[in-house]
Amino acid sequence: MPVKVRCSSCEKVLNAPDKLRGKTVKCPKCEAPLKIPAGQKKKSKSESDPFGEDFLSDLDLSRAEDRSQRVCPRCGAALRDDAIECGACGADLSSGGGAIAGGGGGSPVGRKKRTVTNKGEFYRGMWGDAWRFLMKNKGYAIKSSMLLVLLVLLDCAFGFMLWYCVNIPPQMFWLLLTFVFAMAPIGWVWHLVTETINHSLKKKDVLKRVNFDFFTNVAFGIKFFCWQLVAAFPFVIAFGAGGGMMIKNGSIVPGAILIAIGELLVFSMLPVGMTHMAMPQQLNGWMIHKVLPGWGKSLGAIAYWLLFLVITSLPVLGCLGAIPATSQSKLNQFARVMNTNDQIYVAREKAAEHERKGSKDQLDPGIQGRAGAEVAAIPWNALTVPGILLACGLIMSGPVIVLNARVVGQIAYYFSPDWDLNTLEKQLKYTAKEVKYDKHGQPIDPNKKPAWMTAVIALVVIIVLFFVGNFIAYQLAGKTFPSGMFGE
Repeated sequence: MPVKVRCSSCEKVLNAPDKLRGKTVKCPKCEAPLKIPAGQKKKSKSESDPFGEDFLSDLDLSRAEDRSQRVCPRCGAALRDDAIECGACGADLSSGGGAIAGGGGGSPVGRKKRTVTNKGEFYRGMWGDAWRFLMKNKGYAIKSSMLLVLLVLLDCAFGFMLWYCVNIPPQMFWLLLTFVFAMAPIGWVWHLVTETINHSLKKKDVLKRVNFDFFTNVAFGIKFFCWQLVAAFPFVIAFGAGGGMMIKNGSIVPGAILIAIGELLVFSMLPVGMTHMAMPQQLNGWMIHKVLPGWGKSLGAIAYWLLFLVITSLPVLGCLGAIPATSQSKLNQFARVMNTNDQIYVAREKAAEHERKGSKDQLDPGIQGRAGAEVAAIPWNALTVPGILLACGLIMSGPVIVLNARVVGQIAYYFSPDWDLNTLEKQLKYTAKEVKYDKHGQPIDPNKKPAWMTAVIALVVIIVLFFVGNFIAYQLAGKTFPSGMFGE
């Protein structure tokens, strides 16, 4: 309980805390010595409480501390050994962890990490670190090889069916499958690299729970091409359009070189762009003015990685390059047979349509001649050697992907402090909503539509799809809507 005491020099009345009883202090106004009355001695906590302050005095907790992992003294988050700022709460570790680095309030949303790394270690240890990472994650190299072989061969089969069919509806079906299965392997590589970046930033050498989800990886593959169009749009326009115009005007080699330079520049921005995409907030990865500064500051490391990529990809490139070198004539023969058969099938479709309509006009002699031609047997043996070489290249690409994913992760670890990363999730404010109950005491979901409304919506959608599908089908068949709605 505070003690009221009056200063004998300035007559100021003070409220002294109970802990100052019996002590002499300075008056805050005139600084004269002021004696605080001792009063009645308060019973100690150790006497009144058997579990007081001295209860654990004999317990040595010095050995209970885990010194293998550095943690933030402010929030307890795991830290790098060389971190000077906590990436979770923004605490300035140089000041003991009590202050927010950089000032500006206590909210760490979107705060970038300000770690100091020895960038020379990246150049000295890149090769050895990538190899050790591959040895610790051999399972993901094998998994990548198996996935790529399966997905690419299926995609080739769907591409063959797209080439084989001549009618538009089945062509659209096989085109969709070809596109989807072409995106899946690209999406898997994107997913594996971003997960490796996250593990590398946390100084972890073993990947955990990088699962393959087909549709998620298809989305990642589409995301990769969308990123090129959005984030690298100036390079695509400047080099792609320029090279295309040069090729159109007859300058094939210079135009191809210009396009290749543009693709190389876009590809070189992947370490910065994918590191942004590996963060909880990915917006900066879609903005070229956010990606380019980090790319420019890390150009030396990126060039070193590109050299590493070329060297490690030599076996894969050798297998793929051997396909045209050993089987070009057979592949050309296969293409000629497929094109000839395609023309025959198209001519037969036109002849059948002419006969079905009962047209009095004579069918074109060329179409009639092709329709009566014999379909050639497909030379499947022409695909044996290319298929084996393609499979070998895909099998060897698994370790190459894991090696280069680790190098990209190391670039992110050593150079990302200059990339303005958004490392934290947005803080959301939740507000309580009023819950209403039905007559049976069950909570009512305001977003749930009544059963009758769901049935009406489903019926309307079915009717619309029926009319639209009928219209498209009979337009492709040369009939008008609605005369052909129920057939002849």
